[in-house]
Amino acid sequence: ERADETITALEKGKPIRIIRYALHITSKCNMKCSYCKDRKRHGKHMDRNLFIRLCGEAGKEGIVHITGGEPLLVPWLEEEIYNQRGTTRITLSSNLFIKPQTKTLNSIFRLKTSLDDYEANNWNKMVGGDFFQIVVKNIAYCSGNHDLVSICYTATHQNAHKLKRFIQFAKNN
Repeated sequence: ERADETITALEKGKPIRIIRYALHITSKCNMKCSYCKDRKRHGKHMDRNLFIRLCGEAGKEGIVHITGGEPLLVPWLEEEIYNQRGTTRITLSSNLFIKPQTKTLNSIFRLKTSLDDYEANNWNKMVGGDFFQIVVKNIAYCSGNHDLVSICYTATHQNAHKLKRFIQFAKNN
């Protein structure tokens, strides 16, 4: 349905209806994941006015998916997410080392995070710091304060056998 709508708009020279923007808002990150090729501790972030404009273009029918690096390192982001509530649907991908403000959680459509192991030592080694307990605590807080929290577990040949135990860990924590 979406493909047909896009093709028709292109054939008629009409604007394509925006459904979803994926905004890589910063490359800055507060972790040093072993699998990441970027690992930027310092870096630029998207211009605030551009962010506001893109949210306006997406409108109420669209979704603005914010990703990075770690988006919560952008100093103005939580204020703008709050300012955009009711204007557009926002999803936020975060490593959740920083706990989002309650007003941020109340202003987003969905929160996405990743937790690829339930064993603290393994996970801390993978992300390059002692972050596990803080992240798990923040996931629990966000899950208790928002209906749509997604936790990604990337199954690899090294950890796929742990999936069942990971699901149990997630339910218990």
